[in-house]
Amino acid sequence: MIVAMTWTRAAQIAGRGARLGLVAVVLLGLWRGAATPVILAAFFLAISLLVERIAPPVLDACFGVVLLAHASGVLLGGPADSGVWGPAMHLAAPFLVALILAVAAADGRLLAPAASLRVALGTGLLGGLLVIVAWEILELALNRISGVHIHTERGDTVTDLALGTLATGAGVALAAAILAHRRHGPVAVTDGGGGPAT
Repeated sequence: MIVAMTWTRAAQIAGRGARLGLVAVVLLGLWRGAATPVILAAFFLAISLLVERIAPPVLDACFGVVLLAHASGVLLGGPADSGVWGPAMHLAAPFLVALILAVAAADGRLLAPAASLRVALGTGLLGGLLVIVAWEILELALNRISGVHIHTERGDTVTDLALGTLATGAGVALAAAILAHRRHGPVAVTDGGGGPAT
């Protein structure tokens, strides 16, 4: 129990640290006069605050770190300009979104009461797919804002959607394994409020 509480506390600290990091990116972006990282980091911060309300601490921390990595990469320039950065983000984010939504639905964190396994997994799948499509649309919309530039020159929207779909499927598969284990085996880790921390 002590180990579980320590692990949960560490995840909570990491999640909050990631959000503070996003605030720092906003401030540094404003100082440097860079509109793109400011808008992205502010948007990611809003998303992270919403995720914090529904995700177990460990998943919240993972998602926060991914968002911070993306925003920081855009601010620093070098990582975001590499050929692997975009695909990595298009794999990591949908994977976590699908996993978080499925677990949240099963835990009753989205809508009460807790959803059945089938509904929870369907929620994760649909949510993940919607996010990858919404992100591609958002990229185009943000690029219309003066001073904002998000790399879309690669012309790889289809590739991004394919990677996102693959990642969403992987996230749902992991959620299915986690939720099945909960039903058929003891839950060793809790989130401090009685629910599984995952």
